[in-house]
Parts: sequence; C-alpha cells; structure tokens
Amino acid sequence: YGVAGQSLCRILQRLEIPFHVIEMNAETVRIYNEKISITYGDAASPQILLQAGIERARLVAIVTSGVNMLEPVLDTVLNLN
Repeated sequence: YGVAGQSLCRILQRLEIPFHVIEMNAETVRIYNEKISITYGDAASPQILLQAGIERARLVAIVTSGVNMLEPVLDTVLNLN
C-alpha cells in the first residue's frame, strides 16, 4: 500500500468500486485497517488470496515496487482462476 497503491485505491473509492488490499508490511496494515479493506500477508499465497476474497474478484491489480514479486503473485492468481 505504497504511493502507487494508495493512488489506485483513491481512484477506486471515487468510482465507488470495492477493493481489497493485500500488504506485507504489518505496520501499514495496522495503520490502515480501519480505513480500508486490507489484509496482512503475501499475495503469492493462495490462502491469503482466498482470505481476501479472490473468488469474488472481477479484476486483480498487482501494484508492487519489487519486480520479483510480480510473477509469483500472477502465477497464484492464474492458478486460482
């Protein structure tokens, strides 16, 4: 839930599109837990994606500063689809 993620979420809020954030920083989750729908964990984990409600998702946006995280998350999302 860095700068790019926050920008995307602001747009989604304005458009009244529901969203759920998965964040690996526990402190960030603690800070924003009462403001947005957010889960602590690794988005490459099937259990975390299921906990976040992936089965109801119509779209998944992967916003990460770590290029190495993109492929594992995408693989998990595609496997669950």
